[in-house]
Amino acid sequence: MKIISLNTWGGARENELRTFIQAHLATTDVFCFQEVNTQAIENLLGDIFPEQDYCRMEAHKYINEHEKFDLVTLVRNNHRAVLADELFTANEHDVGQALVSSITIGSSTLQLVNVHGIAGPGSKLDTAGRLRQSQRIVDFASAQTTPVIIMGDFNLDISTESVALFTKSGLRNLVRDYEIPATRNRISWEAYPESPQRYADYTFISKNIKIRDFHVVENEVSDHLPVVLSIDVDGFHPW
Repeated sequence: MKIISLNTWGGARENELRTFIQAHLATTDVFCFQEVNTQAIENLLGDIFPEQDYCRMEAHKYINEHEKFDLVTLVRNNHRAVLADELFTANEHDVGQALVSSITIGSSTLQLVNVHGIAGPGSKLDTAGRLRQSQRIVDFASAQTTPVIIMGDFNLDISTESVALFTKSGLRNLVRDYEIPATRNRISWEAYPESPQRYADYTFISKNIKIRDFHVVENEVSDHLPVVLSIDVDGFHPW
């Protein structure tokens, strides 16, 4: 099973993003997208992912009366997918979004959490809200009896306690385990030269999941790098 997670940057680099998704479409079971908040990205996803072929799950959160962030998880229809929950309510303003999908492939089921962490403050360091955000996701994962995968743009520095909470709970931090050097790129670093953050995106998984491959794709389809996870658990189809 292959999953790609990406903050789409609202489709700001629409042509490059379209080319990237289409190149991976045939071999990818699930796409987790963050910042699906413009008509450009909605049009792109509508073109590439026809309703008859994909189950689409989404969550919406208004940052203010003019700005909102959307999460979208797309699962191939030959796998059974059910929207399980949203872990944060719309009126919790100091946390981000976490969209839970229960996905069954063959005889196995897992819980997939698509995350877009609260963006501010821009330092990406710990705040009370970020710590509560991580703890809520960790509490959900700890309560599950099936494997859990948590992916997305957490808007967190790798040194934070908000990141450490995941590994302290027993989950694996694949960005650290695989020594990924960065999940951001030149676009981000040139936009914020005074604070060239190298990390924002993470993947945390249950230790009982067998990994076939984990990497980021070095490209500029967004100001984040696509994160690619391929797993092999009993009953799942490995690409």
